[in-house]
Amino acid sequence: MMRLLIVDDEQLEIDALRSTVDFAALGFEIVGEALNARQAKAFFQQQPPDLMLCDIEMPQSSGLELLAWVRENHAQTECIFLTCHADFSYARQALALGSLDYILKPADPAELTSVLQKAAEKIRQVNEQMTDRQFSKLWLRHQPMVVERFWLDILTQKALPAFDEIRHMAQAINLPGLEEIKVLPVLIRIQSWRQDLSPRDETLMMFALKNISEELILHESDNGIIIELEHDFLVALIYLDSDLMPDLGQIKADCNRFIAAANQYIQCSLCCYLGLPVYLNELVPAVNHLRSRDQANLSIRNQTFDELLTDEEQQKGLAANARSQAVVSKVRQFIDQNINRELTLEEIASQVYLNASYLTRIFKKETGLSISDYLISERLKQAAGLLRKSDLAVSMVASRMGYCNFSYFARSFKKHYGMTPLEYRRKYGDQAD
Repeated sequence: MMRLLIVDDEQLEIDALRSTVDFAALGFEIVGEALNARQAKAFFQQQPPDLMLCDIEMPQSSGLELLAWVRENHAQTECIFLTCHADFSYARQALALGSLDYILKPADPAELTSVLQKAAEKIRQVNEQMTDRQFSKLWLRHQPMVVERFWLDILTQKALPAFDEIRHMAQAINLPGLEEIKVLPVLIRIQSWRQDLSPRDETLMMFALKNISEELILHESDNGIIIELEHDFLVALIYLDSDLMPDLGQIKADCNRFIAAANQYIQCSLCCYLGLPVYLNELVPAVNHLRSRDQANLSIRNQTFDELLTDEEQQKGLAANARSQAVVSKVRQFIDQNINRELTLEEIASQVYLNASYLTRIFKKETGLSISDYLISERLKQAAGLLRKSDLAVSMVASRMGYCNFSYFARSFKKHYGMTPLEYRRKYGDQAD
């Protein structure tokens, strides 16, 4: 028999349900009744039911909030909602949270029986297909806080974790070998909600958004995890076979379907930033780079951005720049020749036919500096030379070095040299290099 929990704040409603349908004939045993979310959670802690038949409108905590908690802690439980109100927003949220169906009270016996039959069939199929791999997946779903904490520990620590540290962390939560896999990060940036939400409603919508991303990006499989990194940011981590290149075109298409679903069902505008496969000890800089791309995106909404050039361009870049030193030399030369105008990382990377993320790693490995730090350093070095050897006004020096904002130039100069441009000129003016 499949276990059924009925949750409703009215005992009369529970009694009416018991008399409306022959649950036993459908294969269900009513293992508990709960008058509120607190009582329902207590039943889950003892033995999670296979199906929850739940009212939406309840005091203190609604049925929608209860299902959000269930999805985080006992994701295998199916749910059917009952409500007195034909409210589209309720239906939308219920479906986004993975509810099997949504029935108006008083429940029509034939309709309820049909929905229960559908639920029973789905539960039986899941139970029949429970292989060793699915048991492992079930363990992960039963331990969401532990697994999510593992990933948050990696993503939020200040220093990059070493392989030994990752191995220790993975073994601590019974996930040996995790440090040896590659992951593909997808940064999900929530840009706006197209309706006013209370903090409570926004929390509920974030649960719904995670559920939709798990379905459309991870395909409800155990090949990854969705992490709530912080307010307005989710990170999808897709586990990869290190010997195979993932189908990035398909992943990008999945992200675009996710964006469309978020727009349609929960009225959320967002962007996805698709990274490249990395080992876990490379994950932090990879995610930080995706965040820097988001910071540079001031106006574009509801799109997926990837880190890839075309295959032809990548091959051209790898052939033309067989050695990292050659890449760095060409980048330095291009920066020196264009020091007096605004440069973007993407423009610089295009000069050597490589994607920006890969170029950043090469450049820092060879020089110890990021490209942006090198560009700032070179501009300030040349600005200092002009201050020493010319009579140009400080504002003209700033302009020649590509600074449109004089105040920003002055602050950067003082931070680098410990004095203002005027103080530097008074102290070192007319000195040759």
